[in-house]
Amino acid sequence: MTVSALGLPDLGLAAYTEMLDRVARIAEFSRAPVIADADTGYGGLINLHRTVRGYKKAGVSGFQLEDQIFPKKCGHTPDRPVIPLEEMVQKIRVVLDTRTDENFLVIARTGARTDFGVDALHNGVPGTPR
Repeated sequence: MTVSALGLPDLGLAAYTEMLDRVARIAEFSRAPVIADADTGYGGLINLHRTVRGYKKAGVSGFQLEDQIFPKKCGHTPDRPVIPLEEMVQKIRVVLDTRTDENFLVIARTGARTDFGVDALHNGVPGTPR
């Protein structure tokens, strides 16, 4: 949405309020469920609480949340550092505890595969953000 709204690459440049406005406009006219990109949640855990509530109020049916360290990079860029697994689990718990509709879909994505490989994701190799 960053490209269509701002003409800029997806580098975390769009603020929460800009993304919220954009997803609200799309959801308003969509007959299909809308799943939006929530980047890294737009800040800490309190910000993530706000993001869940705002996106739901905007009419989306769910969102994607990623584990990159802020400032995030485009998903196709190499060397995308990610937060530790425990921190991402905490983010997911906040989302699940905040949502008021258990049908609100949460898609958690990871950028760890690029730097650590698939085996690290499956085996929890020490030093990698499982």
